[in-house]
Amino acid sequence: MLTDGILEYKKLANSELSVVGIINRNATEIQIPSIFDEMSVVKIEENAFADCVHLHDVWLGAIREVGACAFSGCINLQNVHHRLLYSTVDLGFQAFQGCINLQKVDINIRSIAEETFLNCVSMRTLQVSGCCLSVGPNAFCGCTKL
Repeated sequence: MLTDGILEYKKLANSELSVVGIINRNATEIQIPSIFDEMSVVKIEENAFADCVHLHDVWLGAIREVGACAFSGCINLQNVHHRLLYSTVDLGFQAFQGCINLQKVDINIRSIAEETFLNCVSMRTLQVSGCCLSVGPNAFCGCTKL
């Protein structure tokens, strides 16, 4: 396990890293770096930030995959941003489920799994750059303002 003092990482194959959690669960914003310790940060693991109730904003460096339930229950999460135009993201099962204050998602999405945004009742804007290849069942169930 590696840490930068804010996030915890695990090594993957090919000199890549995934984010497995956060040290300070009271953080209000997270900026996931594209590179840490000379390795690309490409994935957020399942439940990595689940129930981080103080989290408001997230910037996804070079992330290519957001695991199942990665941000589920982050009830104060409002915005998710993706910095890199050339990188696309696969969003996992219930990745943002129950993020009741999520209003804006601005990322390059390749695929959206089942129930990814389940009950994101405040979501007003989903900006999809690039080409979204698939959307799973009930991906936006309960997103009444979208």
